[in-house]
Amino acid sequence: MLNTAKIGERIKEARKNAGMLQEELGKVVEASQTVVSDLEKGRRQTIGIDTLNSIATATNTPVHVLLGFDVRTLAMEAIREQAPELAAQIEKEGLASLTDERCRAIVRIVLE
Repeated sequence: MLNTAKIGERIKEARKNAGMLQEELGKVVEASQTVVSDLEKGRRQTIGIDTLNSIATATNTPVHVLLGFDVRTLAMEAIREQAPELAAQIEKEGLASLTDERCRAIVRIVLE
């Protein structure tokens, strides 16, 4: 189960990084400032996918980031599952040196 309080923290961070006030984000996603505030404070137990997509678009933040999924973690999970030898090599050499785009490319290659 996803932690809505953590998602709320990431929504707040994305909104601030986009230079938006809660009221401005609310207008863009067709919600009240109170709804945005409640989301950011984790007071809502659910968030609709359409709302989440609208927030992601408005703040120029990928949905996976709002949900707390790190591309490096996702890449390593895919690699461990599909190519354990490659995963061992990457872990030995370090994944931190790879860019997000390279991580995405690895996931695409491994899953093809």
